[in-house]
Amino acid sequence: MLKAEYSLSMTVALAERVKRLLPDFEQYYSTIQTETMLENAQHVFRSFWSTKILNKNVKDLKQAYDMDLMCRLFDCAGKRRYEYKTKEERDSIRPMLIESGRQYGLVYET
Repeated sequence: MLKAEYSLSMTVALAERVKRLLPDFEQYYSTIQTETMLENAQHVFRSFWSTKILNKNVKDLKQAYDMDLMCRLFDCAGKRRYEYKTKEERDSIRPMLIESGRQYGLVYET
């Protein structure tokens, strides 16, 4: 078999494999609300940018109230996954994060 024929047969085999896997892929991704999550994140960021960054009347940003939500939005491997020593320590930040999210129109299940 020539190299070009081998390459073509591998391409056909891969295409057939993709066709077999596609329904499982589509079924899985149709169950998660990726578009909604992305639209929410876009809305939150645009709201933050226009009301906090571009607003000349805002002189200071509070870490917990203003910035933490943005850090959690972008840094999914860092701030989103805090290690807490106790349940009480973890739960003490929850009301503050919920209130912080409300300013951008986010509603969390409690």
